[in-house]
Amino acid sequence: MYPLRSTDADGNALNGASRYVVKLDREPPVNGFWSLTMYDDADKMLVPNAIGRFKVGTDTKGLKRASDGSITIPIQADQPQGDDAANWLPAPKGNFYVILRLYQPSEAILSGAYQLPQMRKVQ
Repeated sequence: MYPLRSTDADGNALNGASRYVVKLDREPPVNGFWSLTMYDDADKMLVPNAIGRFKVGTDTKGLKRASDGSITIPIQADQPQGDDAANWLPAPKGNFYVILRLYQPSEAILSGAYQLPQMRKVQ
């Protein structure tokens, strides 16, 4: 499954002038792997960035989880400071969209029991 998100939780277009977070209460229940991938809305391509990161997911080295198992992914154009930098997904300066790739989704995803995370504006 590939849910695409081009708006935040309030219905506004995603734009690198703002800062966002996606909080996963737990890793998506998949039998394969998952990733959240960033795309530039203008050219539909991956977003070049200083750290060479185009997605955050199962195979992200150094992915930080909270003590409750949740994962918070900051999404913004400028690199965050401190612990937030570990899970940062770089955004372009303009409009963008993300795709949550769910490989071999479990029944919880297919039935809708697993609630997809929201893109929340924090600035």
